[in-house]
Amino acid sequence: MQAVAAGSDMFGLADGTAIIAGAAHGAPVHAVMGIMDRSPNGVIVRRDSGITTIQGLQGKTISATTGEAGLVVFPAVLRSQKLPADFVRFLRVDGATKLVVVLEKQAAGLLGGVENQALILEQRGLPVTTMLYSDLGVNSIGLAIFTTTDLEKRNPDLVKRFVAATRASYELAAQQPEEAVKALLAARPTLESALSLAQLRTGMTLMKSTYGRDRPIGWMAQQDWDDTLALMKEYQGLETTLPAASFWTDAYMAP
Repeated sequence: MQAVAAGSDMFGLADGTAIIAGAAHGAPVHAVMGIMDRSPNGVIVRRDSGITTIQGLQGKTISATTGEAGLVVFPAVLRSQKLPADFVRFLRVDGATKLVVVLEKQAAGLLGGVENQALILEQRGLPVTTMLYSDLGVNSIGLAIFTTTDLEKRNPDLVKRFVAATRASYELAAQQPEEAVKALLAARPTLESALSLAQLRTGMTLMKSTYGRDRPIGWMAQQDWDDTLALMKEYQGLETTLPAASFWTDAYMAP
């Protein structure tokens, strides 16, 4: 965020909440393309726990890291599902220990990302069930491409071409995920092929907004930004008078 705001980089990739927080505090940044319109946050439980719904978490212990976004907005999930605040017990640990306590059955599950911790647990031989926040009535914008308002003014055609190229890349990756991962490994040979492919396939399921299933990759919904801003104000203490429309634009998305 700082590098792009300072002009060191032309474009960046960040969570929608980070873009809003940066812009609300004066960073001259603007989201120009959605990469994950659905939040990857979810409740990830051991499949052998038998838990398949949020209601099945009653009285169970879930591991989480103090301050993580999924924990901060979890009360919104409970409210959306009409469940009491003490419905779930939390075991607060650091990020690395969060997975360990689930593997060792000290917790039934954890709060985490469907494209991250869920895949790592399965890679370690533990099948899991994931309940996405976005399926439980609480969504926030995931990853988005952003740039500076200055670059938009100086060279809008560059922004449009960058968005078009990025969109074309993701559309091709959706059609040929194995080839996309081969290209990725050519640039980053230390990455693990199987995990990278699983992350790509999982990430692709989060790209399109619930409000725009028939829209092209990269399209963003005003409602998603409205919801994200409302969550940040209520649960993350964000103070701003700026409307959600101040943080993003669809001006560079071709039909």
